[in-house]
Amino acid sequence: LSNFESSLESALSSSQNVYGENSTSYASTLIDVAAIYNTYGNYREARSYTIKARDILQKTNQLTDVLKGKLALTEAEAMTGQGYCNGAIALLRSV
Repeated sequence: LSNFESSLESALSSSQNVYGENSTSYASTLIDVAAIYNTYGNYREARSYTIKARDILQKTNQLTDVLKGKLALTEAEAMTGQGYCNGAIALLRSV
């Protein structure tokens, strides 16, 4: 796709401008972008976005069970794609 990365960056920028850098909505957008990167096989990028989302949610004390599950599922998929299957299973079991 020709403008794949720029479209995702634009979506993240818009979300950050609308909701703020420390909001649940922005963190949820980061998780959604990570899921898109998983779909296209860029697992390293996906994990970096899940880490950013987790940091925001923990820093602002907004990590609900629903977001924790969504985050774990997305990160475990990226970990599996990178070959860290045992770590992914451990992560999913922790949730």
